[in-house]
Amino acid sequence: MADQSVSPSQFYTTLHEYLRQVSDLTLRSFQLLDRITKRKGVSYNHNGDRCQWPLKIALPTVHPYTGGTLQFDESDKHREMDLPWRMFYAADGLDELTRLQNRGEAAIIRRQDKVTDDIRQALQNKLAWSIYCDGYVSIGYPHGLESFLAVKAGTVVADRIGQPDDDYASIATDLFSEGGTWDAAGATPPNTTLGYEWPNGSGDTEADCTSPKLLNITSTSWTAGTNNVDDNIEECISQAVTWLRLLGGPDAMPDLCMLSADYFEIYKAVQRAKQTINVPWAPGQDVGFKGDGFNQDGVFVTTEYGVPQTRGYIINSSKVELRCMYEQLFKAKGPDEDLRGLTMLWAAVFAGQWCFEPKNVAKLYPYAAQ
Repeated sequence: MADQSVSPSQFYTTLHEYLRQVSDLTLRSFQLLDRITKRKGVSYNHNGDRCQWPLKIALPTVHPYTGGTLQFDESDKHREMDLPWRMFYAADGLDELTRLQNRGEAAIIRRQDKVTDDIRQALQNKLAWSIYCDGYVSIGYPHGLESFLAVKAGTVVADRIGQPDDDYASIATDLFSEGGTWDAAGATPPNTTLGYEWPNGSGDTEADCTSPKLLNITSTSWTAGTNNVDDNIEECISQAVTWLRLLGGPDAMPDLCMLSADYFEIYKAVQRAKQTINVPWAPGQDVGFKGDGFNQDGVFVTTEYGVPQTRGYIINSSKVELRCMYEQLFKAKGPDEDLRGLTMLWAAVFAGQWCFEPKNVAKLYPYAAQ
């Protein structure tokens, strides 16, 4: 009978071939990551000791002409965003006794196939989760959306929007942290204590250049007049889309509203009360979104794994970048032989960072219930 054992060189080669598939398999699993990828939002081969990118915050000052000498002020238009690189990995091993017990070629392939599937699943779950996490709390993982969405204390039920109060990538998200002015508050401003009409009205670009829109979904100032999420969720999404579009420029129209699982069920119940047939939204299918989803005000409303409970995020996916330090999303390492432990070791690694423009993000949350 022919020897069915697998030589070490064949074992290494086959393992490496499986690990190289990890990058390709991951990109087809999660909707938001898939959306960003299809919009060319993933870049590779980054280096340097920090992840840095410029943020344009202002335009030159406009002056009325009243005769005499023109005023030439040196403009201060840019800030540098700065974050540390982050790395995480998934790893596994195969001890010598297990390898000997499974020396047949088919057995070895089945074993490594299972291991690489597990590595892929672990990495894709963590990367998909990281886009929603607070990188200042989850040390070692990339800075996701919650890294810049903290709100100033004191939001009340009359407030439709909270005041941003966070630090992200070396900049403050607070209103007027970079200067500027805004229209004074009217009779029923979105925030009752801010003293300005923001985000309604108008003002200088630097006044809110780093400020996300933090909508209080339990405000009694929405049309329904209640603090119930089911009464307010549809209007909150609509208002967020309007504010993001008007204050972010011609390319800031959001394309996605990602709700938590509990909020998405509430949203579906609201839709069922109005219609008997859920017609799939073609643009959503064209970019890889499958399953439940709705078109509201030009954005795709859906949910996915990893979205924290009792919240929603409205974003423009073209304004999000995932920077990778490797030439691919996940880098295969090994297999290497550990002689001291008589074990074969292999891993896959992610190294990089998420890059956001906070101004182009809105969050739905029951801020008044805090």
